[in-house]
Amino acid sequence: MRVVRVINVLGAAAVVAALTACGGGGPTPHPATSRTTSSSAATSSTSASAKPTASSADNGHLLQAGETALGTVPDSTVVSIETDNLDTQWEVEVVTADGTKQEVKVSADGSEVTDGPHKKFGSKTKHRELVDAAKLDYRQAVDKVTQAVPGRITELDLDTEDGVTVWEADVHDSGDAKHEVSIDAGSGDVVSQH
Repeated sequence: MRVVRVINVLGAAAVVAALTACGGGGPTPHPATSRTTSSSAATSSTSASAKPTASSADNGHLLQAGETALGTVPDSTVVSIETDNLDTQWEVEVVTADGTKQEVKVSADGSEVTDGPHKKFGSKTKHRELVDAAKLDYRQAVDKVTQAVPGRITELDLDTEDGVTVWEADVHDSGDAKHEVSIDAGSGDVVSQH
């Protein structure tokens, strides 16, 4: 009986070692979904490693998370999408037609709501003014940001910077270096890039 137990323990250790070597301890890479919108066309790609590749296809799950949140909160506009610290889910904020901001948590692949929607506090008037000032929606912002810095966006927020409504993004390039990019939400021009 002791020999069988030792063999089981060794077998389990081998499985753990194999999973760790394959990246089982970190975020699981997901193939991007193929999605065509009026502003861009993301192509399908599958990554064999946990490192992001420098293409807009890396943002398929972000785009899908936005669509899932919009489907959950009718007549709303995405104003923020970001991953949590472990890349296990997306936190999506939307603003409804009356200016109410709501948060929806969506699975890492963007396909299903894991929590929410939950109303957030703040000025409905200011939320609507921000949405109304933006000519680019989140999908178009993803396209413009990845034209400036190809890579995987982990955070995208509609905000104001020096009186200009901007989409601010954190982008991780193919070497996993983080870049901060702000684009004018009216024109799509790059406002700042670090």
